[in-house]
Amino acid sequence: MPPRPFPYPLKIGTDICSIQRIQSILTANVRRECEGSKSREPLKRFLSKIFTYPECQFFYDRFGPVEAAYNNIGQVSQYLAGRWAAKEACRKACGHLGKSNGLHSIMILPSNSSSQQKGGPQGLILRHRLPSRPPHPSDATSSSTELERTVFNIEDVEGQFCEVSITHDGQYAQAVALVPSVPKEWWQASSNAAADVESKLNTGNTSMDPSGVE
Repeated sequence: MPPRPFPYPLKIGTDICSIQRIQSILTANVRRECEGSKSREPLKRFLSKIFTYPECQFFYDRFGPVEAAYNNIGQVSQYLAGRWAAKEACRKACGHLGKSNGLHSIMILPSNSSSQQKGGPQGLILRHRLPSRPPHPSDATSSSTELERTVFNIEDVEGQFCEVSITHDGQYAQAVALVPSVPKEWWQASSNAAADVESKLNTGNTSMDPSGVE
């Protein structure tokens, strides 16, 4: 009798990321850019490259405005390395996501702090990419007031939840993702549906243009 196939439509992905590498990216050109009146641009660029705008809101809620984040650069680097590893683990478990289109098609949601049973972060595979328009760090003066201008409702997006686990050991962050197989029709995203999602999720703040991000 030949071997039986694996009976469940599940895929596993894993990734490891150097925390020191992330910190080097965030701090390499800070002094030069401060002299050029572009203070803290590396962090803003990095966030816009890997995060959807709700994830940027989660980041500012946790670490405060950019200057405060740089004062806590060690924990910030550890957090971002874990998120990077989690997104890469999810992407590797999804056959339809490549390096060029994967990061903004995946969200790593924080644990629900209001729940009595606190768990770890959860992954969400999006059928359509969210707009990459993080709230401007200069607006992030607190963890609640200004950032509430851009309202994110999880019920307005179509996606598939998945399980992720993030761990840190020394200078490395590692993540594992368990992702259900996504429908085949997801492999060809509809540009009209993506535009509709963007119109629902944005509250009129169109000033952030990520086109200049390297």
